[in-house]
Amino acid sequence: PPQLVLVGVALAITLLATGVLYFKDFRSLQASAIAREALELREEGRPNEALVKYQRAVDLDPDVQDYHLQLNDLFRVAAGEAEAAGNKDQAIFGWEKALEAARRYEDRDSKAFNTQIRMGQAESRLTALGRTDLVTIARDRYINIADARPSYPSVLTGAAQGLLAIGDDVLGLEYADRAIGMETPAFPNSPAWWFRGVALENLGRLEMAATSYETATDRDPGSQVAKDAHLRLAIVYDKLGDPVRADQHQALADVIE
Repeated sequence: PPQLVLVGVALAITLLATGVLYFKDFRSLQASAIAREALELREEGRPNEALVKYQRAVDLDPDVQDYHLQLNDLFRVAAGEAEAAGNKDQAIFGWEKALEAARRYEDRDSKAFNTQIRMGQAESRLTALGRTDLVTIARDRYINIADARPSYPSVLTGAAQGLLAIGDDVLGLEYADRAIGMETPAFPNSPAWWFRGVALENLGRLEMAATSYETATDRDPGSQVAKDAHLRLAIVYDKLGDPVRADQHQALADVIE
């Protein structure tokens, strides 16, 4: 009878839906277990094995952003180590793989903020390493990132850093100034002052750059930012014809570990 046919069809659909959900849940649990193994491997200093595990977790459950970001992190670390060792080709490969890992999740959620930040970082580093085809893409991404979080000084500071990395000193200065504009005595922003100094130095405004670098050292004395600022001040004052102050800042940089 027609009624029995309808019941049979409904039952078949229910069983199929249940099967699909069960299969998805099973793969999700499997991916979670593999990701935990990957984290342990990473903590044990076995990044290559962790990389394989995270890739498997992404394949099993591609909707989890963290798996993609963990892959991105592993490639970023490898790329950074290659850069430090002077291996440009390996660094480019690592940053391209880092970008690919983040882009894979962007295809699923184009508004995921952390993914956008990771993509911007990879694009800016690749631009600095010679991928000039990514300049406009990276610039637009950092502008969009900053516009998405205009009241977050750390986001604006990161945008300034990324824009400076692709050689856009004017925009880098603009976003550094925006971040500095939100600084308070309780929450100083020495990195923003550092990036402001870098932008001004690149633009040839050395005296203003020196002021920004000195402010960075005042905001967080004894820090890595302060050390870097003292080193730049030694160079800037030497260019300005003031060897005494250049030597003073070199000495101040040398005592910071």
